Formats: sequence, C-alpha cells, structure tokens
Amino acid sequence: MRHTAPGPAVSYVWTFSFREPDLEDTLRRYLEVIATIPDTKDLIVVDDGVGPPIQDALLGRLKAAGFPTYLYFLRRGGGEAAALQTGLQHATGETIVLLPSYRQVDEAEIPRFTKAILEGSLDYIASWRNPRIDSWSGRKLSGWFNAMTGRVTGIGLHDIASGLRAMRRRVVDEVPIHGDLYRFLPVLAVMQGFRVGELQVQHVAERVRRGDYRPGIFVRRFLDLLSLFFLSKFTRKPLRFFGLLGTVVFALGAAILLYLTVDRVLGRAIADRPLLVLGVLMFVLGAQLFSIGLLGELIIFIYGRDVREYKVEAVYGNEIAR
Repeated sequence: MRHTAPGPAVSYVWTFSFREPDLEDTLRRYLEVIATIPDTKDLIVVDDGVGPPIQDALLGRLKAAGFPTYLYFLRRGGGEAAALQTGLQHATGETIVLLPSYRQVDEAEIPRFTKAILEGSLDYIASWRNPRIDSWSGRKLSGWFNAMTGRVTGIGLHDIASGLRAMRRRVVDEVPIHGDLYRFLPVLAVMQGFRVGELQVQHVAERVRRGDYRPGIFVRRFLDLLSLFFLSKFTRKPLRFFGLLGTVVFALGAAILLYLTVDRVLGRAIADRPLLVLGVLMFVLGAQLFSIGLLGELIIFIYGRDVREYKVEAVYGNEIAR
C-alpha cells in the first residue's frame, strides 16, 4: 500500500534485482550522501525478489537513516521493469531521482544532480557517464545503442541507459511506461512535450553479467527500438505506416501480375511459374496491410479522440469584473 504522508521535495528510488556482494555498501554510500541534502526527502527501496539475508541487513541501515525510508519486497522477481514501476508508484516526492542498482557513478554526483532538477527548468535529466571506464566492447555497444536510438527518435542523448536519472512528478504521472520501454523514458517524455536534458557525471564502475551480450539481448533491444520507432512516428497515424508499406507491396504485386497477364496474352504459359505465386501473394498482402492501417485509423477515431497530443504548461488569465 502506498504511504499517504505529505510528499517530500525529493523521493529517491533504488531498485535491485540481483544478489550483489556490495549491496549493503552501496546503500550505505547512498544514505550518507542523501542525508547531507537539505531538502525534505525519502528513500524508496525495491528488492526484486533477492530477499534474506541481505534484506535484514538493508532494513537495519534503513531504520537508522535519519529520514523516511521504505523497503518494498517483491515475492517473486518480476525484473527491472516491475521493480522500477513499483518504486515510481510509491514515490510521493515532487521530484524523483532514480539511483543505479549498483555503484555505477560517483555517489557525490547525487546532490549536484538533485540541485540541477530542483533549480533548473528541465523536467527530466539523464546522466551521461563520461569518460567511460568500461571495456572497449562495452563502450562500442553502448555507443551503437545510443546512436541508433538517436537516429530512430531524433533525440541526441549520449547515455540513455545510465542508471542515475531525475524527473519531476508530472513526468511519472503523464508518461506511460510498459515492459522494457522504461529504458527509453526520456524519449517517451519528449514525445509528451517535456523538456529533457542531460548532465555529465563521473563514471566509477561498470558491471557486465554473464549473458548480457548473448544474441537474444540484441534481438530484444532491436525489437524495443522498433516499438519505439512506431510509437514515436505512427501512433496517431497508423495509415501512414501501413498504408505506405501496403501500397508499395500492392503495387509490386500488381506489376508482377500485369507482366504475367501480358505474357499470357502473348501465348506463354504462366500456370507453373513461381512468379505467379509471388505476384498473387504480394497483391493480397499489400491489400491486407492497407486494411490494417484503415482499421487502426478507425479505432483511433472512435476510441482515441479524447487523447491529446499536446500538454498545457500553464494558463494565465485576467478575469474582468462585470
């Protein structure tokens, strides 16, 4: 159940999904730094199924923190996305700062990061680990991922996957997050009209677990980027995507069938030609893709008319007495 006390200025959210050897030390460092920040604050910790004995050790440190802390334990590990959603759901601060699951950046950066979001004009601040200290392959893969994300979305952040992030409450309230798309939270925030920027931070460690670079990971990242591309470009206008694709496929199929028709008129046999099957398949597939786009437009017209693509930042008025 979400605690109902008046919200602090800042809620810090720390989630972890693996039994790391230095979890207690990481929490100790976070608590020491957060305690020095003068703003009212609380700390939300989400244990994604790791459980005892580390849970008891963390509880002891949280009770002695000197400011409000909460530990949420997920009975069965739901993954990073579930842990993050739990933390955001129970954070009540007007500003929310997400902490890396392990000591990824220098914890001394946290007060500067918090001050930047509290006193600045941005709604979301991503951290940019620079210079990177991990392996050459890690830097290349990260660079490729960020470059591809920038190409797909047009948003040029250097380090979209960095664990230290800060945002205002309204970003959490208005930006829908589901599945692994939490990695693209700044992109989704930009799509909702929020001001997004980044702050360079000191990188101190990088941890690669066994299997992090297996082929399935790259396939999932590619599918996430494909989902993001569709969400950012065609959510409100599906006919532009399916209609264009369907028109191209339909035209190619029609051209093949027209060519075969001419051949048949000239007396050549076409019944046993594989090109006939390809032409018919493309003709039908193109029509189906176009129909999917039309159905999408119809669904949006009926059910999405109350969804607004804009957000009102402020309203100013001068009511004249009558």
